[in-house]
Parts: sequence; C-alpha cells; structure tokens
Amino acid sequence: MHGGGNNFGIVTRITFKALPYSGVWGGILSYGANPTAVFNAVLNFEEKVKDPKANIIISVNYMNGTVRFAHAVLAVEGDG
Repeated sequence: MHGGGNNFGIVTRITFKALPYSGVWGGILSYGANPTAVFNAVLNFEEKVKDPKANIIISVNYMNGTVRFAHAVLAVEGDG
C-alpha cells in the first residue's frame, strides 16, 4: 500500500489464493413490497436448512417511509 500520510493510502496490488469448492447455488427471492414474506422466508430457512455453510441475507428497502422492495439472497455450497 502506498500512502501520503494522514491515514490515506491506495492499494496498488492485491493477491488472492483460490480455494477448491464443489459448487455453489445461489439466488434471489423477491417479494415486492411485502417484508412479512421475507421474514417468513428467513424463518423457514432457519428452521429447515441445517448446512453450516448456508447463508441468507435479507434486505427491506424503504422510500419516504414506504416499503418499496424486499428480497432474500440465498447461498448454499453444494456437495459435489
């Protein structure tokens, strides 16, 4: 990292090591303006999915105090 002081710096190079994986499934479930459906999807996911590598991320977006869009993003690493 190169910097000019004052906690400022620019990353000029980064190296990642790739790890083997057997595959990933992912997707987005969209629920329009229905956050209750998103929360129910999360509860369903938490109750039924026991894979420790499975993840869910929810998002409820508001505009002027009104729900405009709600979705859940799911990702599960496959077994092969």
